[in-house]
Amino acid sequence: MRLIQHDARHIAVKRFNLPVTAVDNCPKCAAEVTREFQGDDYISYPAIGVPERIYFYCEPCAVEWERHIVIQFSVTVAPGEEGTPSVALPPYDPDAEEEAE
Repeated sequence: MRLIQHDARHIAVKRFNLPVTAVDNCPKCAAEVTREFQGDDYISYPAIGVPERIYFYCEPCAVEWERHIVIQFSVTVAPGEEGTPSVALPPYDPDAEEEAE
């Protein structure tokens, strides 16, 4: 078996949950605010390897702000299978996008 990397970076999933909790501090009161990315707290149609905008909201201050995360995936051939051990998209390089334009 072998794995072939595709150029497409978008995941065609409207409600994409992640097994991750993002934690940030409110810029006004410094309270810790979390994003769970589970259930109703999801990312819509994320892209792999490029900055993805996420929002935080501090209820006591009524302040919303944004941060960015980069979603990375790797696919690995299961142990005991013949083929290439793993395939991963290269890290995001904003300079490469500018050069391509």
